[in-house]
Amino acid sequence: MISNEMRTGARTLAGIVTLLAALAGQAAGQFGGIGGFGSMGGFGGAEVNTQSAQSSRLSFSPWISANGNYTDVTTKNNPGADQSNFGFGGSGGVNGGKAWERTVLGGYYTGSYQDVNLPNYRSGYSQVGALMVRHSLTAKSSVSFSEMAGSTIGGYGYGSPAGVLGGWGLTGTGVFSDLSQGGSYSFGNPASNGVVDNEAFASRVNFSGTSASWEYQPNLRWNFGTTGSAMFVRRKSAGLSDLDAYSGGANVGYRISQRTSVGGGYWYSRFSYPQQFGGNNVHQAGLQLVSQLTQRTTFEAQGGAYYFNTEFLGTVQMDPSLAELLGQTSALEVQKKKQSGFTGGARLTQAWRGYSFNVGYDHGITPGNGLMLVSTRDAVTAGASTNVKRVNLAAYGSYYRLSGVLQTGSTTDTYTFGGNVGVRLVANLHLGFNGGLARYQTQTSARQSSRYASVNLTWSPNNGAYRF
Repeated sequence: MISNEMRTGARTLAGIVTLLAALAGQAAGQFGGIGGFGSMGGFGGAEVNTQSAQSSRLSFSPWISANGNYTDVTTKNNPGADQSNFGFGGSGGVNGGKAWERTVLGGYYTGSYQDVNLPNYRSGYSQVGALMVRHSLTAKSSVSFSEMAGSTIGGYGYGSPAGVLGGWGLTGTGVFSDLSQGGSYSFGNPASNGVVDNEAFASRVNFSGTSASWEYQPNLRWNFGTTGSAMFVRRKSAGLSDLDAYSGGANVGYRISQRTSVGGGYWYSRFSYPQQFGGNNVHQAGLQLVSQLTQRTTFEAQGGAYYFNTEFLGTVQMDPSLAELLGQTSALEVQKKKQSGFTGGARLTQAWRGYSFNVGYDHGITPGNGLMLVSTRDAVTAGASTNVKRVNLAAYGSYYRLSGVLQTGSTTDTYTFGGNVGVRLVANLHLGFNGGLARYQTQTSARQSSRYASVNLTWSPNNGAYRF
C-alpha cells in the first residue's frame, strides 16, 4: 500500500520535475562537483546513506617511491617521428580521511619528479592535491567545501598522458569513495574532473578549483541545497587556451526508500578564455536517481538537457600548428551561437576495505581541453584497486571524445589505460611495477601513442600508495 504521505510527496516531486524540464538544462554538468570540476555528481540532490563515512579505511597514510622508467612516443605511418627514452623519477604523497560526530574531512596530495628527454614531453615536477570537508551545522543542515589544485605535466585524471606523476597519477582518490554517501557521489571523482582530465599535450598545466555548498534536510524524505564554484586553468604551451569559469546552482532530493533517492537541480555556468573571448553561458537542469544496491555498492543515473549560448562576435587568431592539426583555417570565426542538447550518464561504484571499483559514462558539454574549445563530450571511465595478501593491484582506463561546438566538424579521441602492481617485500617496503598507454588523435592528424613503464621501490604504510 502506498501511504498518503508518499502520494503527496510524489505529486510534489512531479511538479518540480515539470519545472526543471521547462528550464532546459542539466545541473549535473561536465564542470560542477569537486573543486569546481566534475562530471557526475554536479548537483548532489539525492543521498542514500549518511553512515558510510565511518569506514575503517579512514586514516592518513604517507608514502614515497623511487623509480626507473621507460617512455616512448610513436606516430602512425611516420616512423621517423618515433622517440624513446630511459629516465628516472621519484614520487610521494599522503592520503586519507577522518570522521567525527558532525564533521568528515578527507584529502590527498601526490607529487612526482620525472626525467623524460623527449621532444613533446617535459621533465619536471608535477603535483596535485584535493581537500574536502563536510560539517553538520544542525540536525537538519550541513555545509561542504572542496578545493582541488595542481601544477602538472599533461593535466590530471583518467585521460592524462601516460606516465604523468610517475605512474601514481590517481593515488589517493579512492578516499572519497569512503567519505561520500555510498560512493564517490557527493564529493565527485577528481580523476574525472571534466576540465584537465583530457589534455591534448604533455605540457605544463596549472589549475585550481573551489566549491562550497549548503544543504537543508527538513525531514527524512526531502533535502534542498545550493552550490557555488569557481575554477581557473592556465596552460603554458603556446596556442592552447586558458580558462576562467564560475558556476552556481540549486538542487532538491527526495528519498523514495531507505536505499533509493531521486533528485533534480538547475545549474548556471559562465566561462571565458582569457586573452581570447568570453561571454559563454551554459544553463543546465536535470534529474538523478541514486540507488544503494548493497551497503557498499551504489548505482547512479542522470538525465537532462543543456542550453549553451555565446555573446561574443569577432575573430580569434589560432596558432598555425594547431590550426593545421584541426584542419581549420588559421583564424577561428566565433559568432553568436546557440545550441541545446542532451546530457546524462550512469555510474556504478563499489567500495569496501581492500577493494574498490567504479565504471561510468557521461555525455554533456565542456569548456574543452585547450586545443578544443566549447565541445560536447562523451566519456567512459573505469578504475579498480585491490590487495591480495602481499600483492596490491590497481588499474584504470578511459575513452574520451570531444566534438567541437564552435569548431564545427573538429573531433578528438583519447584512449588511456594504466596499471600498478606492488609486492610487499618486508614490513612497509614494496617492489612495484607501473605501466600505461595513451593514444590521441584528431580527424585530420596521424594517431599518436605514448607508452610508459617503470620499476619502483616504494615505502607505503597501510598500502597508501595503492589506494586508487
